[in-house]
Parts: sequence; structure tokens; C-alpha cells
Amino acid sequence: GPPAEACRDAGAFGEAVRGMSGRGCMVLVPGGEGGDLLALSCGGRRLAVPAREAARAADSWKSMAGTWDAFDLKSILRTAAPEGFVPPGTWSDPMLAAVVVRGRGGRMTLREAARDFLGREAGGDGEGGPEVAAGLALDALSALVPALEAETAREDAGRLLREVEMPLVPVLARMEALGVRLDASALKSAGGEMRERLATIEREVRAAVGPGFNLLSPRQVAEVLFGKLKLPARRRTKTGYSTDEAVLEELAALNPLPGLILEFRRLSKLLGTYLEPLPGFCDAEGLLHTSYNQVGAATGRISSSDPNLQNVPVRGETGLRIRRAFVPRGRGLLLLSADYSQIELRILAHLA
Repeated sequence: GPPAEACRDAGAFGEAVRGMSGRGCMVLVPGGEGGDLLALSCGGRRLAVPAREAARAADSWKSMAGTWDAFDLKSILRTAAPEGFVPPGTWSDPMLAAVVVRGRGGRMTLREAARDFLGREAGGDGEGGPEVAAGLALDALSALVPALEAETAREDAGRLLREVEMPLVPVLARMEALGVRLDASALKSAGGEMRERLATIEREVRAAVGPGFNLLSPRQVAEVLFGKLKLPARRRTKTGYSTDEAVLEELAALNPLPGLILEFRRLSKLLGTYLEPLPGFCDAEGLLHTSYNQVGAATGRISSSDPNLQNVPVRGETGLRIRRAFVPRGRGLLLLSADYSQIELRILAHLA
């Protein structure tokens, strides 16, 4: 098909989409330094507009009451639609359909979906500019939609997509836009205390084994524990004897050094994974905007990324302090934590 027609601003985008009717499709495509482009096609017309300009055209989005196939709709809502926009009309997400019928976790790109379901690549080699790239993406998407509809019917997945997955998309997009408030000062205080404890452990360990010892080097730890201290080696790996958590916990009953090394590893990971980086993800209002992935795991559970909040530690005093840094957005609000346990899944499996 032809390249997409460039729309440079929200006004031009609004005028163009008001004349569109029938069934259309849309997808985000990379636009270089200017940011992503929203490519859309409907009624024989193709458009490519900077995503940030499309997001300014709130009235234009409200007029899109037809039938739309939006590849990775949640990303489109977050990037190119007005904040809080809930799509009117009938919307489907070929990306969700592709993941559901394939039965595996992980977000799928348009290129991957075209390769899997059409047997060809989506898009060209990048030549011709963003409007050509947008046109090629729309070509692939328009061919992908009927192929996925046939696969969805064959796998009897239509009801799952309509009643479960699609209604969840605007909810997750709204959650991402709202964000989670983080008490950065609490994390900073905990991080300072943790750095002091790490320095203390380093001094104690190096006083016992000598200077130049890297507590995070498995090779050096193995040399000290099994060579210098003659502690019993438990399990051999391809590179030497194991110094994993289970081994260090067992050896800690024989000598205090493995326990100190284990504590140093755990605290270093908490500091580097949560205490130091999390405040950097917050906006000017102290809100952290993670991405909630409804297709991130094969089991169907929701995962998160950029940053990953699903593995925030819960055990130990430090883990609890990190969790306490996630606070309600305002007065009179509470954070509710709800989870299911392994035993409930086992009972469900038994009854099923």
C-alpha cells in the first residue's frame, strides 16, 4: 500500500480523523528523534501523526466510535491518546489475540506477529522515511487482522478476548497513568543505613581474610572459604565449588564469615535493585509509573516492568521498609494488598 499521509499537529490530525468512518486499524511505529508515530488507516485514508500531537486531540479521539483494530492498544492509550481516554465503539487488539492463541507469555511485536501468522516480515529496511514505515506497518496489520480472527475462532478464544482481556486494557492504562506514590525520603534513609552496614561488614571480613577481597566475587569467596579456611565444599559447579545462598547458609553454622558474606550479598542486591534506583523512576510529583503487562506471563497473571514491582521483597526488616515506602496518593486513602496462596491453587486444581 501507499505511504501514510503526514499529520504534523493535533489540528491536522483532528480534521483528518473526523472524516474517517467504517473499520480502521492503528499501530505505533518508531519515528526517530521526534518520538513514536501513531499510524492509522480507515476508509481508504492513511495517516501518520506524532504520538504527542495525537494525545492533544481529545475531541478527535471521542469521535472514533466505529470499529478499530489497535495493535498493543494499551501502549497507544498511554502514548498517543488523551489521559483517561476510554475507547468508544468496538475495539480489538491483535497483539493480545496473537498472544492468547499462541498460548505463551510475553508481549509480541508487530514484526513477530507478522512472522508467526503471515510468514513474512512487517516493514522494510527503514528507507523512505517515517511515512513509508507507517504505511508498511499498516500493510502488515491489515493482513494480520483477518488471519488472527480465523485463529481466534479456531482456538475458541473470542470470549476470553472480548470479556476478559479487552475490558482490562483501559483499566491498566489508567493505572499506569495514575502511578504509585513513593516516599523517596524513607528509601533514602534506609539506603543510608544499609550503606553503613555494608561498610561495617566489609571491614569485618577484610580484617579476617586480608585486604583486596571482593565479597561479591564467587571465585574469591570460594578460595577463602574452601582454600584458606578449609570449610567443607558442598557442591561443585563448572567453574569450581558453589557458594550460592544454600551453601553459605549451611556453612554459617560452622564459621561466622559465610553468614557475613551472605548478608552482604542480600543487602547489596536490595540497595542496587530497589533503594537506589526506584526514586529515579518517579516524576516531579513523586509518582512512579510502572507498566502493567497482562501478557507478560504464561499463567495469565499481571506482571510489571520499568520498573519491576512484582518482586519487591516482603521478608525481613529491610524488605518491609521498602514496602512501606509505597504510600497512598492522599489523605483518607489506603493501599489494599490482596494475594492468593499456593494452597488455594492446589485446591482449585483438585476440584477441577
